[in-house]
Amino acid sequence: MGVACFSPAFAQNYNTYAVGGAFVAKPSETAFPAPSQLAPYLNSVSNLADPRALNFVYHSLEAAKAIGAANAKVAQLYSDSKYADALMLAGQTLEHAEKELGKDHPATLASINNLAFLYKAQGRYGEAEPLYKRVLEALERVLGQDHPNTLSSVNNLAALYYAQGRFAQAEPLLRRALEASERVRGREHPDTLGIKGNLTALLTSEGKTEQALGEFKSLENRLAFWLDAEIGGPEGGALRHRILGAKSGYQDAMFSFALKYPSEASARFAADVILRWKKRPLQDEAYLATLMRASDDPNIVAAAQTVRDRAAELAAAALAPKPAPEVVESLKQSLEAAEANLRQRSESYRRYVQAKRTTAEAVQKALPGDGAYIEYRFFNPFDFDKNTFGKLHLLAAVLRPDAAPQLFDLGEAGPILDAQQALINARLSEENGVSLPELRRFAYDKLIAPLKDRLAGVKTLIISPDGPLNALPFDALLKKNVEVRLNLYPV
Repeated sequence: MGVACFSPAFAQNYNTYAVGGAFVAKPSETAFPAPSQLAPYLNSVSNLADPRALNFVYHSLEAAKAIGAANAKVAQLYSDSKYADALMLAGQTLEHAEKELGKDHPATLASINNLAFLYKAQGRYGEAEPLYKRVLEALERVLGQDHPNTLSSVNNLAALYYAQGRFAQAEPLLRRALEASERVRGREHPDTLGIKGNLTALLTSEGKTEQALGEFKSLENRLAFWLDAEIGGPEGGALRHRILGAKSGYQDAMFSFALKYPSEASARFAADVILRWKKRPLQDEAYLATLMRASDDPNIVAAAQTVRDRAAELAAAALAPKPAPEVVESLKQSLEAAEANLRQRSESYRRYVQAKRTTAEAVQKALPGDGAYIEYRFFNPFDFDKNTFGKLHLLAAVLRPDAAPQLFDLGEAGPILDAQQALINARLSEENGVSLPELRRFAYDKLIAPLKDRLAGVKTLIISPDGPLNALPFDALLKKNVEVRLNLYPV
């Protein structure tokens, strides 16, 4: 698999993360190796009082710092599309690291990893493979098979095999990394989710659609865990941003999967995903804070604070360096009990939870016999063969009370958004020499006509637009005998 955010694996800690099933490098926060990585080398110095030993340590630290800075420069060159310069500097950095620090030093291994990535990015797979294998062998020997850096190295080698279509070799590597990451870091840990996303994309490319759909569903639940959590500390904002990016990419990949492999199960799940996330007005943390400010009932305030406290404790436990599964599970149960208590006390919170749990089946049951419900959603299609996201498209999910949900890719969003702007701006349409009837016809052809067969016999149509589409006059696009209602709020 490629790199979804197109940032190379220039990380001293070798951590990788995935968005929507694609391999992504998590940039290092510093170009300097962490103390835990240097520990094996510092511990090998038997007598730090020996001036020669102290000089060795000082020299190693200074050399590692310089090599880390060089690796950061390589990353910048790559980001600036100066690939030849990046490759030349990466080779020079590796040569210097081996000479000054040795073959197994963390900074040396990071340099090898970077050079391997650059070879892979250029399609020079034969040159990248022995480098990735060398890093993996050294990490297994120095840090152990289950160390997070080792697992990320396993992930990188699997990415190389995926890029070559060597799925049979990539899958066992990813399964090994996932099993160990779930055991060592926890099932909900962001890095575990990254590996799980990579495995999901691999299964899709292998045509193992039932397994892939199961992994997509598991990812949905685990990402929801993080988006509902209260993440404290100085890194909380960065982690939440990372999770939100993962959610967006994962959902785009899920919609692409459901369109590529249409089935009632995949369409229903995709519709559920759209409804659950589009219909929740706030994430839990923000909602609870609002509820506490607005409520005059001290019991509701106390119950909401308990939910926040339990959520924060659970997030901290799941992010611990060595998460304890039994502790995480106990905290999950405590959080569920606190949420149940708040639901009993607050009608507002009950409605909020109901909106979060909206499903396609529930919407279908609520529709009249001659009704239909359309959910529009912008998304970036994911190509599982090329492992890249495409230009922004518009997706439509159509729900009828007597039929399975159905998805439609309405094409690139650019022309649709241009028409939307022109329709709400008469002057703009006049400047472009386009009449309003022509614009309405265009909007109808793009937004309604592809769904026409699914809308046969509909008398009541509920439309839930996405983003700028909320400003469109949908009632002007349809026949007068069809009642059109815009659903802008939770079902």
